Amino acid sequence: MAYETVIGLEVHVELATESKIYCSCSTEFGAEENTHVCPVCTGMPGTLPALNKKAVEYCIKAGLALGCTINRHSRQDRKHYFYPDLPKAFQTSQYDQPLCLKGRVNIDVDGETRSIGITRIHIEEDAGKLIHDEGVTRIDYNRCGVPLIEIVTEPDFRSSAEVYAFLTKLRSTLRFMGVSNCKMEEGSMRCDVNLSLRPDASAPFGTRTEMKNIASLSATVRAIDYEAARQKKVLAKGGVITQDTLRWDDERGLNYVMRTKEDAHDYFYFPEPDIMPIEVDDQWYSEILSSMPELPQDRRARYVNEYALSAYDADFLVSERAFSDLFDGCVAAGAQPKNAANWIMSDISRLLNERELTAEQIPFGSERLSELLALVEKGVINRTAGSKVLELLFDEDKSPEQIVKERGMAQVSDEGAILELCRTVLAANEKAAADYRAGKAKALTSLVGQVMKASRGKANPALVNQLMVKLLHE
Repeated sequence: MAYETVIGLEVHVELATESKIYCSCSTEFGAEENTHVCPVCTGMPGTLPALNKKAVEYCIKAGLALGCTINRHSRQDRKHYFYPDLPKAFQTSQYDQPLCLKGRVNIDVDGETRSIGITRIHIEEDAGKLIHDEGVTRIDYNRCGVPLIEIVTEPDFRSSAEVYAFLTKLRSTLRFMGVSNCKMEEGSMRCDVNLSLRPDASAPFGTRTEMKNIASLSATVRAIDYEAARQKKVLAKGGVITQDTLRWDDERGLNYVMRTKEDAHDYFYFPEPDIMPIEVDDQWYSEILSSMPELPQDRRARYVNEYALSAYDADFLVSERAFSDLFDGCVAAGAQPKNAANWIMSDISRLLNERELTAEQIPFGSERLSELLALVEKGVINRTAGSKVLELLFDEDKSPEQIVKERGMAQVSDEGAILELCRTVLAANEKAAADYRAGKAKALTSLVGQVMKASRGKANPALVNQLMVKLLHE
């Protein structure tokens, strides 16, 4: 029997604030265990939280970027559950008055556009981390109190491909906004998947399971495909799906039951008495609106419509804000859009991969890249030399012009000097010359290559080609 898969997501994203949501402890990743803690984030009796205003601002920005209505009056609530990584025995979150409501995100999958509803976005605090090591479990509270937003979607997904497209777009959007680095490998973006099956689109939703804290996009796809197949097998045998919370084990490629799935009433929500309600007045709201950057989908449309870039090129550039900003800066400085895009997509991307760097770690800005592109375009250096200069820009804090001058990389465009080199190469390669004259066009490539080698790559290749053809036809 065929079934339709129904999926909803709860995405937890750590915000890019320097301090935690209710105290001044650092949010820096990778510190020694339990060094970024204080009485507030470890839940000591008698302590009082103080809400981080920047966390509220980032949540509102995320909501605006995802088409939500901003709740100008909201509050925080206590969500009660007992687990070792939560020292207060409750999580400060939001329940019935979240900051952001009813958004919508469009995704493209297999040539079709799907619209995904955003139910809500709210702020809350992260929990600590359990570390299981050789039969011993330790608790690191450094992450406890790090500000989160939880993005809850409608059950609008019907496949793992749609979920992948949504998470990819969500990650790009939040990174563009500067509200999070969304590094799943550091746990700053984690995904819970609610999944159920039903016989067809007109049938009621089936019993759902929830898979918690999936740590990568590819793992999310694998977890969804596995759970959908598992539920189909259970139903095919006449079994019943139970409402369980599952843990996805990506190494083993399977999930297992953690506990019976809770409902909202199990958490005994009530208003947080130690934190005043959140009021977003007109002035603050206007300031947030004015600070919103151009969204990736808007940049993508601009690149295609104004610069005639292909959809593929535009998608690559908006995949990382650092690429997009670098491209925009080069074009503003006078670079040809397609040329700038090609350098970023080929040479820069290759060097980042070779050096295991992220786009944010490009050590130079658009000013130096546009200067390099101008040197190539004006014929001061050839394309091969330009690639070498770009590589040196990753290692040296110098301008492209300075690098070219110090290393004598300027292109030789002196017609007399190149003509002499061409004659020397022809004299030493009579067979290749004869082959060309006999109609073997590929022989020209060999001859031009010999001239480039003799000039140590400095000769103007276009001029070499022109002069070589002239000599061969004399």
